[in-house]
Amino acid sequence: MFPNLAGGATIPVEASHVMPILIAAIVVLSSSDMLNDFSEHAARPRRHTLTVHLLVALALAAALTLVALVAGGAADQASTSLRNLLAGFGLATLAAALIGTRSAWALPVALATPAVTIADPANPSWWHWPTASNTLTTWTAVTLALAVGFTALLLRTAPYGKLRFHRKSHQAKE
Repeated sequence: MFPNLAGGATIPVEASHVMPILIAAIVVLSSSDMLNDFSEHAARPRRHTLTVHLLVALALAAALTLVALVAGGAADQASTSLRNLLAGFGLATLAAALIGTRSAWALPVALATPAVTIADPANPSWWHWPTASNTLTTWTAVTLALAVGFTALLLRTAPYGKLRFHRKSHQAKE
């Protein structure tokens, strides 16, 4: 239960709805690169390592979230929890691409805060997404946020901030 900053009754919010958003932000924060010069001149592009790191960390976060839900007796919240984990991950990767990895937590937290502070459970609005039921619309929005955010982050981490396409040299046949 969270207090309603709009002055209404307290807002019933499950921790299993909010915590995955924070966990997703932490996953993206873990990908911060402090060795920019080294990464730019490395033999293997950073985006390859970043992709593996983020996917493994996201899978680990999803597995641990599911284990915690089952152990806590809230297995019925698994789909909403995983949806919020993926949505938070998509928003955090988008924020990392736009404003940097260190501030990646800001966008998911900023978009989730109204749901636990001013939302009216009886009359949900667009900001009530972390606690909304699982529908095709919510999963479509999550998929879009995930695809756009992850792609934007990978494009931003391309060598020297630009995508480079390598052309294969074709030797003339003799």
